[in-house]
Amino acid sequence: MHPILCLYIDRLKGGKSEKIEGVFTPKELDLLDDSIRFISDIQLQGEGYVTDEDLIFHFSAQAEVELPCLICNDPVKTKIALNGIYKTFEKDEIKGGICDIVPAVREEILLAIPEFVECGEGKCPSRNELKQYLKAEGEGDVYRPFSGL
Repeated sequence: MHPILCLYIDRLKGGKSEKIEGVFTPKELDLLDDSIRFISDIQLQGEGYVTDEDLIFHFSAQAEVELPCLICNDPVKTKIALNGIYKTFEKDEIKGGICDIVPAVREEILLAIPEFVECGEGKCPSRNELKQYLKAEGEGDVYRPFSGL
């Protein structure tokens, strides 16, 4: 548990809110992975508050990652920007009145990382080398199960 990234329900009673702002390393947010390389720390700005039954955390985050190009596997820098993300936690399920928000932030950052990237702004120079291995559109036998309907 990262103490700076915890929300304490007792501090939020009476309509109070708590701001969380800072720059965090990928290690602090448990974002170390073999296939994803963070080339910048994660900038996080957020605010937590409570309602009658829930703890709400509203945040934005920015970072830059390096992913392999889909075509040539060269590294491609990609910016990640999360804006206006809301996470809700039921107060009854928060043990000890302390909510660790790292798992929720981690999940949202991982979901924002694109599955595939391509260098050259989507026009990888190596794409032409692959044409010999791909069928041209309309070439070869294609099974069309609904063509007889």
